[in-house]
Amino acid sequence: MPKILLLHGYGQNAAIFYKKVAAIRKQCGKDCEFVHVEAPTVLKPVDLPQNLASIGAIDRQQNATSSASAIETLESENLELIPRGWWLRDRPETMHKCVSYFVDLLKEHEEIPFDGVLGFSQGACAAALLTIMLENSNLIHRLLGSSQTGSPSVTSITHPRLKFCILVAGFRPRFIQRGVAEESQVSAYTGTIEDEIQLLFDKGIYTPTLHILGENDQIVGRERSQTLIDACNEETRRIERHEGGHFVPSKTSWRQFFARYIHLENHVDSSELPSPNPLLTEVGTGSGMSTPGLRSGAITPKLDPNLASETN
Repeated sequence: MPKILLLHGYGQNAAIFYKKVAAIRKQCGKDCEFVHVEAPTVLKPVDLPQNLASIGAIDRQQNATSSASAIETLESENLELIPRGWWLRDRPETMHKCVSYFVDLLKEHEEIPFDGVLGFSQGACAAALLTIMLENSNLIHRLLGSSQTGSPSVTSITHPRLKFCILVAGFRPRFIQRGVAEESQVSAYTGTIEDEIQLLFDKGIYTPTLHILGENDQIVGRERSQTLIDACNEETRRIERHEGGHFVPSKTSWRQFFARYIHLENHVDSSELPSPNPLLTEVGTGSGMSTPGLRSGAITPKLDPNLASETN
């Protein structure tokens, strides 16, 4: 039975996102376990855009009031509807909180580990971070601000790497921009969580990734989406597009596609799984270039260099 972690978007919460992916969960059937969790940071009105519906935090018909009024209403009616975020860009301590939260979550689910993760918007960004943490578990201590590898809370993590990572409207964390890190940079401890996260993303994500992009997404456009796509190995990533905006597509073809993808035995090669929207799908490996002669979504397996040494 596949076990999938759900990570909601910025301004949403577990209850809201669980409902938004209800059609996908139903399509997957009872032999799939979906675990929905809350982001660790509670957002204040100043942390949210005026138009909450634009980020999928509330339904558009509920967006007649301001962010502050909407939050006050949510707090008074149901504590489970309070908007949350995985981190705030200008507050590094919230990123520390997120990483610590993921460490505890992974340890909690070590006995029956997650097979994959599905994240939306900032939740997709967080899903990518979680995935790369598991690919580099020996470096997690650096994200927590310690240059010592002997911390029991970090080194005792035995959760295996994920089999797949589904990223809907995702993007790379926007901190200090860097080029591809040299090996000497990767091995050097800089002490800031922003630097360490960028170094991990520079190393690349080798877990099979499925990128879902909206052609009319006004929140996370193509250029911003490309920052995360570029961080994923081009031979283990797949890109699919839908005609809509900033949301998780759930029409029949998309529901069926998600369900079939999740149930794949080998996510490294999903080329036999037809695209839910072939007219918009990029042809080739997902590099952004049209490559004649290659099937839509086709990918070729490539050995992750991290597998060659557990100590990197």
